[in-house]
Amino acid sequence: MKFPESLKGLKILVLGGGISGNSALDFLISEEAQPILCDRNQPETISVPFFHDNIDPRSFFEISLIIKSPGILPTHPILSYAVEKKIPVFSEIDLGRYFF
Repeated sequence: MKFPESLKGLKILVLGGGISGNSALDFLISEEAQPILCDRNQPETISVPFFHDNIDPRSFFEISLIIKSPGILPTHPILSYAVEKKIPVFSEIDLGRYFF
């Protein structure tokens, strides 16, 4: 699976909002993507839409791809749903490797 050449306008779910997840959000914003953060803890300040990670995955039917934190288990319900719906899933490491 390969990243799209341009992220502009794509709705991208960032699953995991730690340090690297926040860096991924910053990068996606700089690329004019439309990132959405999904994490178990809501940040105090955030400039993108936020969902708790126990949300029903069917809420993400318009997502173009998912960027996941390395700490997210492959059995996470959102990732299982992504596989079922053929939504591409990449790690934050993949994102960095492809664009930097």
